[in-house]
Amino acid sequence: MIVPDEYWFLSETFAFYMEKNFEKWLNDDKYKNLIYTRINNRKYFEKRMVIAIKYELYYEDLFNKNGNIFDSDIDLKKIKYIKRFDVSSNIVNYLLRYPLANILSNYLINNSLLQNDNELVKTCLNTNLYEVLDSYLTKTKK
Repeated sequence: MIVPDEYWFLSETFAFYMEKNFEKWLNDDKYKNLIYTRINNRKYFEKRMVIAIKYELYYEDLFNKNGNIFDSDIDLKKIKYIKRFDVSSNIVNYLLRYPLANILSNYLINNSLLQNDNELVKTCLNTNLYEVLDSYLTKTKK
């Protein structure tokens, strides 16, 4: 098993890693539009997930401060946005694994860190996510 159950949060990392390697392998003019579309779809859905995470954390913070969210201004559009993802519990961790997978898979590929697929979990767990995230954000701002 490449990603044991206790490291479920890395399951999408392996999927993204394989998908991006496949995109690199297909990288020629014949598949350019397909690859471009897939990359844009990934970015689109991850952006939606990050927005849902932001909204969820806002309401969790309100709840932690006040003991409820009912005395606050509730934006029903934001609540409906969160509910679209149909996750019964732990929505932040569930959604966070996708942007995390995108960033970690880029890191693994760009630094040629995996010689064997079975090293994915060990390599990811030994990676400083703060450094990887800083590096990723620096590159995407250019």
